[in-house]
Amino acid sequence: EQMTEAKKGEGLVERKVIRTHTPGTLITSSLIQDSAYNTLLALFHDKGHFGLAYTDVTTDTLYVTSVEDEKTLLDELVRLQPVEIVLPQKLLQDKSALFDELKLSLSPTLSTAEPYSFDVRSANKALLKQFKAQSLDGFGLGHMPIAISAAGALITFICEKLLSPIGHLKYLKHEPIKGHLAIDRITRRNLELFEPLHTNSKGSTLYELINHTCTPMGARALRSYLAKPLINIEKIKARSSCVHIFMEKRLESETIREYLSLIKDLERLSSRVSSGYANPKDLVSLKISLLQVGPIQKQLNAFSNPLIDSLRTKICDMDTVTDLIDSALVDDPPWRLSDGGLFKSGYNKDLDELALLYSNGSAYLAKYEETLREKTGIKKLRIGYNRVFGYYIEVSRGQAELMPEAFIRKQTLANAERFISPELKTYEDKILSAEEKKSKLESALFLELREKVASFTDEISKTSHSLSQIDALLSLAKLAFQGRYCCPEVDTSFDIEIISGRHPVIEAAKRSERFIPNDTYLSDKKTKMAVITGPNMGGKSTYIRQVALIVILAQIGSFVPAAHARIGIIDKLFSRIGASDDLTRGQSTFMVEMTETANILNNASERSLIILDEIGRGTSTCDGIAIAKAACERLITFYPKGPKTLFATHFFELTDLEKAYPNVKNFHVAVDETAHTIVFLRKIVEGTCDKSYGIHVAEIAGVPEPVIKRAKEILKELEKEPTASSSQHAKSMRPKKVPKKHPGEMTLFELKPFC
Repeated sequence: EQMTEAKKGEGLVERKVIRTHTPGTLITSSLIQDSAYNTLLALFHDKGHFGLAYTDVTTDTLYVTSVEDEKTLLDELVRLQPVEIVLPQKLLQDKSALFDELKLSLSPTLSTAEPYSFDVRSANKALLKQFKAQSLDGFGLGHMPIAISAAGALITFICEKLLSPIGHLKYLKHEPIKGHLAIDRITRRNLELFEPLHTNSKGSTLYELINHTCTPMGARALRSYLAKPLINIEKIKARSSCVHIFMEKRLESETIREYLSLIKDLERLSSRVSSGYANPKDLVSLKISLLQVGPIQKQLNAFSNPLIDSLRTKICDMDTVTDLIDSALVDDPPWRLSDGGLFKSGYNKDLDELALLYSNGSAYLAKYEETLREKTGIKKLRIGYNRVFGYYIEVSRGQAELMPEAFIRKQTLANAERFISPELKTYEDKILSAEEKKSKLESALFLELREKVASFTDEISKTSHSLSQIDALLSLAKLAFQGRYCCPEVDTSFDIEIISGRHPVIEAAKRSERFIPNDTYLSDKKTKMAVITGPNMGGKSTYIRQVALIVILAQIGSFVPAAHARIGIIDKLFSRIGASDDLTRGQSTFMVEMTETANILNNASERSLIILDEIGRGTSTCDGIAIAKAACERLITFYPKGPKTLFATHFFELTDLEKAYPNVKNFHVAVDETAHTIVFLRKIVEGTCDKSYGIHVAEIAGVPEPVIKRAKEILKELEKEPTASSSQHAKSMRPKKVPKKHPGEMTLFELKPFC
């Protein structure tokens, strides 16, 4: 920007870079998304561990954490969705394969920083200075040098780009990876939590469904809920109890939502004020937003709930701030200071005088001219102006003797004399410099006002955080009311019991159709694994996904789409769904399938929930069944209690698992079949399905009639005369008791390198 004024004859003006824009350091609200954090992340690697630090520079908190392996790192990066990653050049080179993998899920800007900024000593010093502390132990970082290196480098990067104080970044928090329901990037994608599987599928994500927030910071808070479901039962119940009471008192809740809808992005407005980027309209938006705080606090008094009480007490009295802004700025100021007209009349006496001179200079001169005529009796006296002498008083030469002695003769013309008076000279200076002085004074007054407002940023930040939580909880209450959801019971058992569960997104998308609900009961003793068979398009995939979504909703503290639900807390959620290749990494459809299966088998815990939609379909039938059966046996037997699994499959041979294991049960999708038509009832019932109805689905899809007819003929022949090989294959797939593993014997997914 231009740093000095352009003055005639004084050469070049000074120009200076005042800010560097990068995706992660954008502060202009129009360039960043309201409902999501614009996350800037720093990454450091040392001794096999990764340190992460991340923030949204328009907010007030810097988070730090660490991870132990690349898979966990990728899952965490996908959860955080950073728009820019800052890292050392060496890390970018050493882990090029990792970042190639990341680009397949995300497309962040990768910005390299100098190695010195990641030095733990300089990083520690930068953090202590930024957060005004003498030690990082109080932040839980005393023994996290890798995370400290990342955090210090991030602070340095932000300062270098913004080239201004970042005092608004006031809080440093250690955010452990553990402590919430772990959902890997594959499962997030398969369940469409935030991004649809198919482009142009608006309204198909769970976040879009549950987001009824009124404020941008509320939308971001709700997004955080969904990104990190809880595993702490007390915290889950605290949220769900809020949702319950907000539903009970609908009138008061809707009144609060009306006030919230008038609030702008308090979190980002506060940061813009404290960082010195706020413009006049930002302050007025802040005032309008804070004027809603008192009425909201009053409405919250109607609710008796521990969490609501806690949030209400953290809302600060904002009257001083609103009065300060209201007494100074007009209701609709310009965006830019240079446009002028920011302040109300009466706010500053000098500014009022300058504004009057600026806008009414000619009126003043006309009035002064009339006053002089009356005093001197010279009717033809006039006030004029030229660039050489400025303002002057002109009279005819014959009447020059009538002018007061205090007036100074300035110029003599053929028929006139020109004078100046002390008063005219004073006003000349005022009039000619009024615009410049007015602009400078307005700028100084605005900066002073903004600084005064900035002194309240702690109170505004606390208020903003409380309101964002209230907004998010009210959103869940609205969702529950509109969707006729129930309050789930969340406990420490190993059971999942859902009565009349529904898929929340599909149900909402098909309001004109009645969604067919289904029950679910998973238990380590009775039904650790449910093997679900049935036709394509029958609803198997919808069913297993809906169970996963109900669990997620329950663990963010939401009500769930069911008549009744009891959820034993889940610590990890896995999915293996669909067929897709990844040719950019040289992986076929089957390799992707096996990679996802291996991830589940290697990382599942006894409290995990696993949803599988086919295993082994990408290879030959015999290989596929063998792999699928071995994987199922592993999940059934590996833990005493074991993960709960919903397995949708077309391999009817797997239904024999029920005979071998008492905690495996078969289910199928009910079909109403007549002589001419087939109706998929979308109902999950016990037992196995005797047909796949693939030809019927092909017919619905528009496969030509001759092909359908011939397929039916071939099917009849196959059913009538099963081949010896198929009979032998079926016999070989009968369940057997799992023998004890011989010492040194290798089983599937447990291969060890040869020595």
